[in-house]
Amino acid sequence: MLLAAALIAVAALVAVLIQRRQPSPEAAPSFTVPERIDRGELPGPDRPWLLAVFSAHTCSTCATVVGELAPLAGPDVAFAEIELDAARALHERYAIGAVPLLLIVDVHGSVRHHVFGPVTRQEVETVLDALRQEG
Repeated sequence: MLLAAALIAVAALVAVLIQRRQPSPEAAPSFTVPERIDRGELPGPDRPWLLAVFSAHTCSTCATVVGELAPLAGPDVAFAEIELDAARALHERYAIGAVPLLLIVDVHGSVRHHVFGPVTRQEVETVLDALRQEG
């Protein structure tokens, strides 16, 4: 009986030690997306749509996204790159924790679509077309 109790205690101790050695799964990072943007702070507040790209100068993907999307600016689409060093206050106000972050914002300042990471001009044109049809 004593031997069985000792074996159970040793097995429990080994189980605890093994569990401690295994790394705990880290939670996936979660990034917030603002629901509204003050259109008066950014270019083209009177245009129906704003493409706002939050970026950082150290981010090569950001530069690619800006290069892809800046040409979409036109009579009904404003474009703004909101670079971290140049507009730190906006990054902080909207709690931007990852770049690049594209926000597609309507004339009222409501964020209607967002994309973290790389995105192509064609993908954004498709989303804009769908949003225009929604009204």
